[in-house]
Amino acid sequence: MSTDRDYEVGYGRPPKTSQFKKGRSGNPSGRPKTKGAVAVDLEAMLNAPVTTIDPTGRTRRISRSEALLRKQVDRALGGDLRALSAVFKQLIKHDALKLGEEIHDYGAVVVPKDIPMDLARILVPTFGKPPWSTKEIVEASIIWEKQSPADAAPFIAKRRGKP
Repeated sequence: MSTDRDYEVGYGRPPKTSQFKKGRSGNPSGRPKTKGAVAVDLEAMLNAPVTTIDPTGRTRRISRSEALLRKQVDRALGGDLRALSAVFKQLIKHDALKLGEEIHDYGAVVVPKDIPMDLARILVPTFGKPPWSTKEIVEASIIWEKQSPADAAPFIAKRRGKP
């Protein structure tokens, strides 16, 4: 029995000293939060395996999330600007792309739209990366015309202003 006569300790009536203090929870961490049903279903769907065929012709089993990422990258490489923007946002978000750092040269050259690739194959080794001067383009087109006159004719005619 306690010293307080109007409070009797017993079943369902713990001593005052072991009761929860006012303003303090008996479970300070609370109940662990659970994922909603939609989040669980979405996670299960994205982790489900799917069979794909890689560029070499082999079949591979990858997760759907990896298949989605591959598709997004393929679209970005195909020229879809929204897909390219989304890929860059994900790279930046996950710190996979460091902006402002040195970019290594892996042999890719961006060629102006009006320069055919066959001509660019002559221009790059001869005069380096773009931009090229008009004189350099004319010199390379003369070399190209000697190598493959049929391929070079439409380009040279267009440059001379002939239809």
